[in-house]
Amino acid sequence: MIKMMNGLLGDFVVAAHKVQGLHWYVKGPDFFMAHAKLEEIYDELQLMVDETAEVMLMCEMKPVATMGEFASHAQLEEAKLDFTTSKDAFAIVAKDYAALIENVGDVKAKAESEHLDLIALKCDTFHETLAKTHWMLTQR
Repeated sequence: MIKMMNGLLGDFVVAAHKVQGLHWYVKGPDFFMAHAKLEEIYDELQLMVDETAEVMLMCEMKPVATMGEFASHAQLEEAKLDFTTSKDAFAIVAKDYAALIENVGDVKAKAESEHLDLIALKCDTFHETLAKTHWMLTQR
C-alpha cells in the first residue's frame, strides 16, 4: 500500500509541476483566462499533494519527500515544456487527469481491500475533484 500511495503522491507532484510550467508558458489571445485557470489547477493539485502525505502519515506510512523520490515513484512523466497554446496546454492536463483518476481508483480498491478507510475516503474526495476538472477540460 505504501508503494501505491507514494506513487500517487509522486503523480500529484509531477502533475502539479507540469501544470505550473504550462501556466508560465501559455500564450495566445486567451492568455488571461488560461493563465488563471492553470493556476487554479496547480493549486488544486498542490492541495492533493499535501492531503496525500497527511493521510499517509495518519496511517503510519512515510511519504517520500524529495524531487528525485517523487519522480521515481510517479507513473506520470515529466514534460519538457515550451511556449504553448491554451488548447494544447489543457489537452496535456486532461490527459494527466485521466491517468490520475485511474490511479486514484486503483489506490482506493487496494485501500478498501486492506480496510484502510481513511485512504479510501480520501480517494473518494480526490476522484470527485479530478473528475469534475477533467470534465471541464474536455468540454470543447
